[in-house]
Amino acid sequence: MLTSGGITSHDRAIVSSTTSPFLHFEMPRRNQSPLIILHERTGAEEAASAPPLYRQLYARLRDLILEEQLGTGDRLPSSRALARDLSISRTTVELAFDQLLAEGFIERRPGSGTFVAAILPDPPRPLPDTDHLALAESENEQGLSQQGHRLLATPLMHEQGPALPGLAPCRPGADVFPIDLWNRILARTVREQGHALQHTAPPEGDPMLRDVLAAHLARTRSVQCSPEQIVVTTSTQQALDVLARLLLDPGDPVWIEEPGYLGARTALHAAGGKLVPVPVDAEGIDIDAGRRRAPEARLAYVTPSHQYPSGVTLSIARRLDLLQWATQANAWIIEDDYDSEFRYTGRPLAPLQSIDSTGHVIYLGTFNKALFAGLRLGYAVLPPVLVRPFTRALEASAGPVSTLQQAVLSIFIADGHFVSHLRRSRERYRVRRDALLEAVETTCADLLRLGPLETGLHVCAYLPDAVSDIAVSAQAAGAGLYVPPLSACYLTPAQQSGLILGYGGTDVEAICQGMKHLAHAIRQAGRAL
Repeated sequence: MLTSGGITSHDRAIVSSTTSPFLHFEMPRRNQSPLIILHERTGAEEAASAPPLYRQLYARLRDLILEEQLGTGDRLPSSRALARDLSISRTTVELAFDQLLAEGFIERRPGSGTFVAAILPDPPRPLPDTDHLALAESENEQGLSQQGHRLLATPLMHEQGPALPGLAPCRPGADVFPIDLWNRILARTVREQGHALQHTAPPEGDPMLRDVLAAHLARTRSVQCSPEQIVVTTSTQQALDVLARLLLDPGDPVWIEEPGYLGARTALHAAGGKLVPVPVDAEGIDIDAGRRRAPEARLAYVTPSHQYPSGVTLSIARRLDLLQWATQANAWIIEDDYDSEFRYTGRPLAPLQSIDSTGHVIYLGTFNKALFAGLRLGYAVLPPVLVRPFTRALEASAGPVSTLQQAVLSIFIADGHFVSHLRRSRERYRVRRDALLEAVETTCADLLRLGPLETGLHVCAYLPDAVSDIAVSAQAAGAGLYVPPLSACYLTPAQQSGLILGYGGTDVEAICQGMKHLAHAIRQAGRAL
């Protein structure tokens, strides 16, 4: 087990005898416990050749775990103690812990600490000697900027490919989308607009798409905007990346929901924002807590209509309070409305943007969940002052979105097909949601507690506190299920153990079978404790 106290004079002797420029790990003879020792070198040549400290710390901790010098269930020192003992920043330790957590080597238990995971991932395969490209990429990481290292170190919750489709969250059903209708519109568009489609669309997006989208949003989501305020993007993630670079200077405080969407965390952290996790409860993000932690924050990222991943809805009182804070602090609010079209009880809730009278809300939406993931079309509804800067930044990074896809989507919306598709989809997804609920009741009601189910394509399922969600996620992957752990959505130590279960992209029979496998995985992980 790693020591968590200070480094003794005996250990200092080990440090002084070390000549490595990297983090060094010794085995003190008196207790045979692996001790992490940071040995600093002042030579410029050695300093330039050393990997970043967090990579050294991450790699060595991972090796100690794989070599079983740290056994499953062993408690690691706190990040504060480890940073003190190694004379490095706590942020460096947290970056190393974040990477280990994302890869399943450790787990964090609220109130108890950080432990080696009960079920470990397979060790990485050694690179073949002929893989010079991969080796070169690894060696060249040292040439990255600070922003590059921040981006590399920030975990992202990726959807897995076709190999792990079962219960994947936020994935629309491929069988739900009217592909034949889309293909007919596509063929007609090419036939009628073939020559025009050879040119790129304006950087802010196809004029017809922006016109029909403004009318659609006003009618169905109460969003108040002109077509000129809409800029077309490939995705919410692209919009987040552009906004983070436009609105943040390094070190600017940013409110993020805790737990929250990892994609937003990646974009905001890579731009140099100082992430301020603000807890989420049954009413959504806690505005009072945000004020206490960072009243001067430059920006707040929120998912008010369907908080990701918990599924709660931001109460009207807190919506008004959030808008008041943004006005007083002269801060921006990024409202990510990623799947609110699929609300199964009543009408979709009006967004923050619709009650913003001071122009502080940036509204983001996507068609990649409402239609199909491969479409790669989203949009940002911007306050007028941000339209030109956002468009310029988009031009500098990615350029315009596919002219053909925008033209087809324009017709799909204008002819009423989009509204009809949403109506049919809601009914199909409601059936799948109910199937998931019934499957949980019949297979593992004693093991899972479900969060809100009124909106969207996923549900947060809470595990007993003693069961590691990382261990369950790893077990489920062996059965072909992609069920991300809730703990990965926390920036601070996770307050609850849980799983994020999707039902939109999985048919009823597969949902029932998947829940049987998941129940088995939960019980297996529980027995491993």
